[in-house]
Amino acid sequence: MKKIATLIITLALYTSSYSQSANKISIDLNLARYARTPVLFGADNYLNEFTYFNGFNISYTPAKNLSYFVGLRRVNTSIDSGGGFTHETSDIQGLEFRTGVKFSSKRDKRVFLTYGLELFGEFSTIQGTYWVDYPPTYEINHRKNYVGFAPSLEIGIRVIDNIILFAETRYRFGMVNLIQIESTQMDKELFSNQKYWLSLFEPLNSIGVRFNY
Repeated sequence: MKKIATLIITLALYTSSYSQSANKISIDLNLARYARTPVLFGADNYLNEFTYFNGFNISYTPAKNLSYFVGLRRVNTSIDSGGGFTHETSDIQGLEFRTGVKFSSKRDKRVFLTYGLELFGEFSTIQGTYWVDYPPTYEINHRKNYVGFAPSLEIGIRVIDNIILFAETRYRFGMVNLIQIESTQMDKELFSNQKYWLSLFEPLNSIGVRFNY
């Protein structure tokens, strides 16, 4: 978390030093996120949770109401869920890369909406255990690649001319490729590799602050 926060601050300071020549550049800091992180099973098996200091976007605005962006989000969470005859504990580490376009018809207002469409790729590793009644315990050692597209809706509140608070909601749809990266004992192998489509609604993909330069 400290490394991500340091990187975000460094980027903001670096960009501000070029504010006169790069006045169409903005940086979004993702301060908080409220969403679920599916691991091995469908999204309904997991709960939304808050994470903090998740990453940043850098945007270029060639026209008043149009911007293009690239972004990076850290994936770092732990899962402890289940009950009855099943229980899963997992640690997930990885990164999500984003690129896309955003449009707003009233960007100069105090409060305004922004619509977005993006391509994303989330790449993470998962390690943990999955307990069931019989056999008792499976091992989780997988790499997870989740690639697809996502429409988004964002509300922005202009604090001053160059600082905007925002909250973004997003709906992701794409293909998950789950690959086993370490061998396990045969009686503890949950499954090796699999592919499936995953749709995922994220109520608050990002709550943050934007600096326009």
